[in-house]
Amino acid sequence: MDSECPIITKRGEEVLLVCHGLLLTETRRAPKVSYGGRSHGLSVRVAKGVYYRPSVHRGAIEQAPEETRVIDGEGVFDVTNKRGVFRGNLHTREFRWDKLVSVSPEQIGKSYVLMMPVENRQRVSGVFVGTPENADIVTRRILFGVPLSQERGDEFIERLEGELAELQANKPPVPELLPPPPPS
Repeated sequence: MDSECPIITKRGEEVLLVCHGLLLTETRRAPKVSYGGRSHGLSVRVAKGVYYRPSVHRGAIEQAPEETRVIDGEGVFDVTNKRGVFRGNLHTREFRWDKLVSVSPEQIGKSYVLMMPVENRQRVSGVFVGTPENADIVTRRILFGVPLSQERGDEFIERLEGELAELQANKPPVPELLPPPPPS
């Protein structure tokens, strides 16, 4: 077991990235519930102190919207060719690439969270990565690990090499610098 990697890797599993100090996030609904409604109708006196009120009442329970919340702090997120694993002080989450639905970076203020919904999990979990640079690095490793888990790593690398060749072919020419004038 690698001392840098806090998880036990499975057979054929290669570690692609180890990130320390990330936070685990999850979509949660706030406990605030409100009720909004109205009623109307008329009151008919039946006896002294007794009223009959045939009326209509309509209303609905309004729940607070779901929001992304940090549920565990300062953990380690490992990206392998088979899965991503967050291990914190309170929670552990495994994101198996064969069950991954998507990877979506979401901006919260000036920071980024990578939300990773997986099949058969009610809540959407993710990792709080902070800066756009960190989000880019972690996302790229995940997007490399997914094709590796599907045994399509060679196709992925060929596509990247094709994109690189296209970028280099369309690169604007670098202006030549004039030699310095001779000393007088």
